[in-house]
Amino acid sequence: MNSLADGLADYLVVRRALGSKLDAAEPLLRQFVAYCDARGVTVISADEAVAWAMLPTGCSPSWWEVRLGAVRPFARWLQ
Repeated sequence: MNSLADGLADYLVVRRALGSKLDAAEPLLRQFVAYCDARGVTVISADEAVAWAMLPTGCSPSWWEVRLGAVRPFARWLQ
């Protein structure tokens, strides 16, 4: 894989082939990949994932959990 965007494309294809719809996760993952690309991040770290998840500072911690919950399986799959 050349980039996180390529990895995301592959991840979405595989997950959908396994029956996942990813309606809520896909937009979040696209936002996360854009965030990583803007920062020059090529390998997902826990610090980067948490920093992105907590970006909307005015949101509740449960929303941060949703955001992080979208990234965790993607990061695990990339490894």
